[in-house]
Amino acid sequence: MARLAAWFLVLWAVTGQVWAQQTKVELLGRTSIRYSDAECDGFCLDTLDFRTLLQDGSVRFYALAATHPDFVVKEAWVQTSLLKRKRWRQRLYLKAGLLRIPFGYSQRFLEHDLGIGYPLAALRMFDDGLGFFDLGVAFGFKFAMAKSRLTGEVAVLQGQYLGGKETDKAKAVCAQIRMLMIEGAEFGLSWYDGSRVCYYDAAHPAIKTNRDRFGAHSVFRYRLLSALFECIFANDGNAVERDRDSLGYCAEVGLFLWRNFRYWDPRRNLYCGVQALFRMDMYRPPHDYVMRILTGRSTRSQFTYTFALSFNIHPSLRVLLFFSHRDWGAYFEAHEGDDRAGVVLFLRL
Repeated sequence: MARLAAWFLVLWAVTGQVWAQQTKVELLGRTSIRYSDAECDGFCLDTLDFRTLLQDGSVRFYALAATHPDFVVKEAWVQTSLLKRKRWRQRLYLKAGLLRIPFGYSQRFLEHDLGIGYPLAALRMFDDGLGFFDLGVAFGFKFAMAKSRLTGEVAVLQGQYLGGKETDKAKAVCAQIRMLMIEGAEFGLSWYDGSRVCYYDAAHPAIKTNRDRFGAHSVFRYRLLSALFECIFANDGNAVERDRDSLGYCAEVGLFLWRNFRYWDPRRNLYCGVQALFRMDMYRPPHDYVMRILTGRSTRSQFTYTFALSFNIHPSLRVLLFFSHRDWGAYFEAHEGDDRAGVVLFLRL
């Protein structure tokens, strides 16, 4: 039923193209060449997506479909404004359909870096590293005053479309808010409260599992410098395993070596140029009592250090050179001192 509803929204968006005043169609692709000490990934086409945005007045139709590696509808929703005045149309809106709810700053603005293990360590606690994809309804607001901005969104999700295997009676509520109080400084909070009744083992065929997330981020920009810090706390406990808390954070420092002022707009979060980046990711998984028997410790923090050089000269083209060092240990399925390097190409047509 959920898939039929998603396909219905896609067809609705396509037919709306006949009378839409503004139409935008994009082809998104990301390919990479990666090498690891542990194993050679080689050349691979990571993603190939097709996105369309149709707009007629205060109504928007949006659809995003992935054609590689598997064809699947990622997003399909209809958005309408709750205010009639043209200048206020996007300040209060209601959105319904198959929604993607990115969690925090990295998933919203650094989504094309997630596939290389770049900030992946802090985001392993999500299903696919890109947030949550579910059928639901969302209410959002956007307000701008002088040099400050306030945006937020609250969504109620069904939690069954891409929520997990052998899942039933799922539900979730997600809320996030971003505040730009002064120019160059942004603060945000994200909260996700979900639960699923799923298969655990033969003794517990149906057990309720919590899926709670709370995150906070801060971003500072001053001329050529940028700094990001994001922290995410997760709880996936259930009646059998109550202590399933995990923690992840990432810290990034960037220096622009060259700026393309033609595509430089802080209000649109558009920063094009050549940038050198250093990033540290930490992920502390839940306590593992088997690990405690083998190593004497119930958990161990996993660190990933990444150096990258980003060539984002145009909004439609980005080349990323990266080198990362993992300090995980053999228990976490990575060799001690595992180094990775590669090139990532992102293209939007």
